[in-house]
Amino acid sequence: MIKTKYKSKFQYICANWKVAYHLVMRTNRFGVNNRWWEKFDSIAGIPLWRQAFNILRIAPLIRSYKFVKWRAAYCSTLHPAEYRLLWGKHPMFTNEEIDNG
Repeated sequence: MIKTKYKSKFQYICANWKVAYHLVMRTNRFGVNNRWWEKFDSIAGIPLWRQAFNILRIAPLIRSYKFVKWRAAYCSTLHPAEYRLLWGKHPMFTNEEIDNG
């Protein structure tokens, strides 16, 4: 069985909260190497006024969350074992394939 260094969803989120915040809120610089002082904006970033407006509307936040989940599954930005830890069943791999590597 493939082990991840995280034992629970809470541990994973605590270790990667900056990236999660950047991807869901679509910040300009917070998630690029997790440093706000980077010179280059993120391609997914939006202005601060639009981030505040999206918080009020809620729907764009849900859409961003779904896109993060889709990218983790189909673009392989997360290992399948970590995907299973966060969201349960992986859409592309069975549990046996993940456990056997």
